[in-house]
Amino acid sequence: MIRHADVVQFQAAAHDFLMTAEAENNLILGIIDGLLAGRDVTPDGSGSSEQPLLVTVGMQPVELVAVRTPPHKLQISRGTRRAAEELARFLATEKLPGTGGEAGTVGVFVEAWRRVTRQSVHEGMRLLIYQLRTVLAPISVPGKSREATLEDANLLAGWHDSFFAEIFPERSFASSQRVIEGLVRTHGIFVWEHGQVVSMAARVAVTPNGERIGLVYTPPEFRQNGYAGACVAALSQTVLDTGRSSCFLFTDRANPTSNSIYQRIGYEPVSEFDDYWFTRDD
Repeated sequence: MIRHADVVQFQAAAHDFLMTAEAENNLILGIIDGLLAGRDVTPDGSGSSEQPLLVTVGMQPVELVAVRTPPHKLQISRGTRRAAEELARFLATEKLPGTGGEAGTVGVFVEAWRRVTRQSVHEGMRLLIYQLRTVLAPISVPGKSREATLEDANLLAGWHDSFFAEIFPERSFASSQRVIEGLVRTHGIFVWEHGQVVSMAARVAVTPNGERIGLVYTPPEFRQNGYAGACVAALSQTVLDTGRSSCFLFTDRANPTSNSIYQRIGYEPVSEFDDYWFTRDD
């Protein structure tokens, strides 16, 4: 078990292990890339000046990787049962808000965490990780894709707030304008336009060979028209045209509509990802 003080050292130790399943590990790989570049690695813009938590379990070979960028949850890779339980004991004194990761491994971790910390564990999101290598025939939807501009920023900042309000209704985010303007300046956010802007999607993180797409949002009044699928298909093709071999995204396992749409444009499910919150029983 090694707690790394330096992200370069952590990346060197974890890279080969994570790249054996790049799609499944795209979240952790994207966090590492952002830390190495000194970027805010969270699409909600709620990063912190606290030092990240960077852990590898095992040395030759590595058995599990874990990373946390405060104030966010601990993210853990797939790993052995022994490694997941050992990690829970190792971090037992940390004040973690929760964790997320490959469903089987994170399930072992939270059960061990419950035993060693006596904290309550609450289920959060149940997600699927998808990977796309080739965009299939795009959905026939009226309108067109384009890069967002600073003229769109106020509108998209409001959508950013609405996106996270649907996922985390108990939280608020004060940095939406900054996040959106940053994505516009780095050519990272695209919209679907049909008479007006009706949907958005963004390039939120990179891995050595791919990019993750996120912030996919269509306001309620424009839903059920295929705009999100068309926007994601166009953005995915844009990513592949830059030379990336894959695109990744996360979906809610309980949402058959979005899962069906993404599969129709070429996304294939890779693995299940579960999310948990911790609370102290004081």
